[in-house]
Amino acid sequence: MDLKDTRKTGTFMNLTIIYHCGLMENTKALYREFARRGIKISIIVPKKIKLDSIYTKGGFLVISKKDFEPAYNLIPVDLINIHKYNLGFYPLQLLRALKISKPDVIHILNEYSSFHVTQTIFSRNILYGTKVPIVTYAFQNIKFTPFSFNFNFSLKSLKKTFKEISHSFIFAYNRKYIDGVTAVSSKAIENTKVFNPNILKEHIFWGIDFNNFYPKSRNLYRKKLGIPEDIKLIGYFGRFIKEKGLDELVKAVSKIEKCHLMLVGKGNYEDELNKIIDTLGIRNRVYRYNSIKTAEIVDYYNCLDAFVLPSQTTPKWKEQYGKVLVEAMACNIPIIGSSSGAIPEVLRGYPKHLIFKEGSISDLMNKINEIGKLRFPKDFKINAFLNKFSVENFVSKHIEFYNNLLTTKICVL
Repeated sequence: MDLKDTRKTGTFMNLTIIYHCGLMENTKALYREFARRGIKISIIVPKKIKLDSIYTKGGFLVISKKDFEPAYNLIPVDLINIHKYNLGFYPLQLLRALKISKPDVIHILNEYSSFHVTQTIFSRNILYGTKVPIVTYAFQNIKFTPFSFNFNFSLKSLKKTFKEISHSFIFAYNRKYIDGVTAVSSKAIENTKVFNPNILKEHIFWGIDFNNFYPKSRNLYRKKLGIPEDIKLIGYFGRFIKEKGLDELVKAVSKIEKCHLMLVGKGNYEDELNKIIDTLGIRNRVYRYNSIKTAEIVDYYNCLDAFVLPSQTTPKWKEQYGKVLVEAMACNIPIIGSSSGAIPEVLRGYPKHLIFKEGSISDLMNKINEIGKLRFPKDFKINAFLNKFSVENFVSKHIEFYNNLLTTKICVL
């Protein structure tokens, strides 16, 4: 069936996803689910990309034979700079990839203000005109404003001025050609009003594969990891960066008697965090792990008395989602989150959660002391609650979105 025929019936056939982290294992569950529902799916990914070492061993994600599966068509393309993915793909390779995939819809899992989107629009326009709709997936929950021009041509400001002009051009170009936006949070959707108030948009939580996250025996896995059964154990899994508020988490735990902390992850704040731990004299109360296999991380979640995400808002960032929150909920454990960004929205409706005022160590301490009171109501159906975060929901909601977009596109054309 060709593109013209698909538009007549209003059904969706060929999906092309472009994602710079598309080789990560947690995204492959999305591809398989699209394929299971009869969607012919192609994924354009970098052949090699530099990522934070917490996400991949060695700090690089590199295409290999194991990434190719019958369910989907993987199309690897070279990045211009593997250390700076925002510079985009080699243009001719991207053009070739889009020609091979023959999309009915192109979905770029990146911000609508990114250069990846600009590149894709340009290639799409050459190959298919504007007949093939382009969708982006947004995480950015801080209002994006086009850069103002500053015509101060001193050597010091020349680079900044060029960047401002480039971003303003990209923003304007993308706004003209993007057909739809889906986003991980309601705030990210709200921000599209600046981009295009009339664009088709929908809030769809990122999909988590619940085959990897579920309740297990607390004491059994504490024994397996050599952790005493009688201690209060608080955990944080993720990137070690200052914005995650780990310094305040460590300080709060240090002030609570017999409270221990499990830290899993890596990042540029690790050395500073170690200094704080040693200064407070609680090294013997900290269980530290750099990285854990995906299949085993569920054991570590289930050892905890509570999971904490203590993120702190900065002028340029606030918590955009926190998939670790969903993973922890799937394990049915209590969760404490700060008031930063999307955290309250993600945790809303989960009975075993508490929100503390970001930046307040005393409030965090109070919440840690309250976790023992948290219970599920007898009539609470955890699986029904978690469905909105599932791979299945992510895929089904997007298929509906694509079909609505195609129908709208037909009417306009």
